[in-house]
Amino acid sequence: MFKKKKKIDFAKLKPLRQREFEILENGNVSVSQPRFFNSFFKKYADKFLKNPDVKVKLDEKGSLVWNMCDGKNTIGDIAIEFEKKFNDGPVYERLQEFILYLEKCEMISYVNLEELEKESEK
Repeated sequence: MFKKKKKIDFAKLKPLRQREFEILENGNVSVSQPRFFNSFFKKYADKFLKNPDVKVKLDEKGSLVWNMCDGKNTIGDIAIEFEKKFNDGPVYERLQEFILYLEKCEMISYVNLEELEKESEK
């Protein structure tokens, strides 16, 4: 009757970037993000705006995470590297919040999500 929610180990997910980006002079990353997601607004933005995208400039921490979202590193790997470089508080919670934000904005996807969902069903 009710489907069981699948428990997936967040640390095993492998995020992959879905947006164009550039590395700035200071080493940080600037990501291109559509100004509008709604198809109605997007249609008019494409016609009337010079650039329908906005640039999202990431700080040093966000840039580290973004650069490691290559489909090979797991979130656990990213957390370890983040902790080594920035040892300044609750790493995993902050990282999880940022990764979920990137997912919500469709800036990343996960290359192994289906595989982990199948494992969780067992």
